[in-house]
Amino acid sequence: MVFVPGGPFYCGGEGSDLYRKHQRNLPSFYIKKYEVTVGEYLEFWNALTDPVQKESFMSRIHFGESEAIAAWDDEGRLRDSRLQLDFPVVGISQEAAAAYCEWLSGQRGRIIRLPSAWEWEKAARGVDGRIYPWGYEYAADADLALVIDHADGKARYPFWAPPGSFPNDLSVYNAADMAGNVREMTCTPMPGDDAVFQVKGGSAFSPVSYLLCAHASVDDPGANSVSDVGFRYVMDL
Repeated sequence: MVFVPGGPFYCGGEGSDLYRKHQRNLPSFYIKKYEVTVGEYLEFWNALTDPVQKESFMSRIHFGESEAIAAWDDEGRLRDSRLQLDFPVVGISQEAAAAYCEWLSGQRGRIIRLPSAWEWEKAARGVDGRIYPWGYEYAADADLALVIDHADGKARYPFWAPPGSFPNDLSVYNAADMAGNVREMTCTPMPGDDAVFQVKGGSAFSPVSYLLCAHASVDDPGANSVSDVGFRYVMDL
């Protein structure tokens, strides 16, 4: 976990289709330094005793084929050589991510939850108005993040990378992979639709515009077959 101090910050603006640049004030919080990995999520999944929940909370992943595949078998063993335990977990629903947070809250005795879009954005961009986690400029050949137009990065990691593999993709609070690797769920609904939640950040499959800290995309909360959406969590003080 990394600490994000409370106070005002600039949000919205360049990259956002939803909000003009403005200031918001947030209390202090902690955010997970890295995205939740397959191995971390499997600890939760293996602890489930309800077969209906195990089926519902399974990760199902598209690798570019027509149908999604279950990421692991009934014993929690990975079913595809393209997956690794230290990759970020993807292909799960918003409900599954929230259930993981509830389970982890019980394990740690603290309230663990999905971040709001504003918490995520502050953790990504700090307070100086920067538009990317690292600053104000982006170049595809600079090895900044695992994104769609970074050819060398995609050659090394065609789908996802172990969190922290791109050390330049680091915010002022030391939160890693806030621009690339996988897009990330938040608990903030899209304006005008409480059933659809904002997804922040970019991935190895999303347009470069998604790297901008202010940008928000969407994921169907009832689907668990999107191969580039994962999550990290926050903890209140």
